[in-house]
Amino acid sequence: MSMSEPSVCGAFQELLRAYWGGLDILVNAREIAPAYAARGHAAQQVAAGPEVNLTGYLLMAREAARIMIAQGIGGSIINLSSKSGLDASKE
Repeated sequence: MSMSEPSVCGAFQELLRAYWGGLDILVNAREIAPAYAARGHAAQQVAAGPEVNLTGYLLMAREAARIMIAQGIGGSIINLSSKSGLDASKE
């Protein structure tokens, strides 16, 4: 999965134009935590984690904040995390 700034901006603009016209809340809830042994996966699989879990959340939150600030009425951004932060997946 590839996250890009233009795709995120475009998605928000389409949302505003075609559906609601404003943004009150963003819930970042997409995260990946592959359950495979550290010795048995490709570098591309490793790169997917930070791409989705860090870059994706950042791009979504940043664009939502820009829209909410421009609206002048505030809003909420909720970032959900994985249970793996407390109890890592086992091999």
